[in-house]
Amino acid sequence: MNLEGKWKVQTNNTSTTDAVKMDGVLTISPSGNAWDIRIDLDNGKEPVLGVGFVNGNFLCVARGIVTQKAELAETVGLVEYDISTLGNLPARWYHPSLAGTISKGISTHGPTDTLVGEYQADYSSKEGVAYDALRKTIIDLKTMYQFSWWNNSRFHYVGTGTIVNDYLYAAWGAPGSIVQFVHYDLTNTENAAVGAWSDFARNKFGSESLDRIES
Repeated sequence: MNLEGKWKVQTNNTSTTDAVKMDGVLTISPSGNAWDIRIDLDNGKEPVLGVGFVNGNFLCVARGIVTQKAELAETVGLVEYDISTLGNLPARWYHPSLAGTISKGISTHGPTDTLVGEYQADYSSKEGVAYDALRKTIIDLKTMYQFSWWNNSRFHYVGTGTIVNDYLYAAWGAPGSIVQFVHYDLTNTENAAVGAWSDFARNKFGSESLDRIES
């Protein structure tokens, strides 16, 4: 499926509050092996920025608005975990600061009978330079997973996500940010898709539709 272009985003469940709706025009642009995401909202508020990975017939997207400065640039990022071996989760992650290069990481010393719990998170820059290790906690809220990355001094990042095609995804941003994860099912048509999303800050979830405007 050709993802590049502009799409109309429409929230499907009308009970969703306006605060978490992302109705507007979604622009998808290639960024190396990942995708850059921009939503110009119908309500005229500041654009929502994000990044995405393709996994089979799904587009997995992290999107949001960062309200505090983080170590990385002031946008959200996306991480994908291989969960085939519990307790030891290889990862690939992307953020606009990586300029098209997907980088690697790994979460270790976690529980071996469940995804939920505490890990050591190691990750590196696109040049392979290691960042300082963080602790990571995964919580299962049934409708979504919640994530936090922290050390003894403070929380560095928070996130939300779910399992897609046997991989665990997390959208992440600095504490206090609007952070959402959405995965779109691209199976049925070249010009439309349905997505399921979760919102970290408000513990909300819902669905939305995409309709192509232009390629």
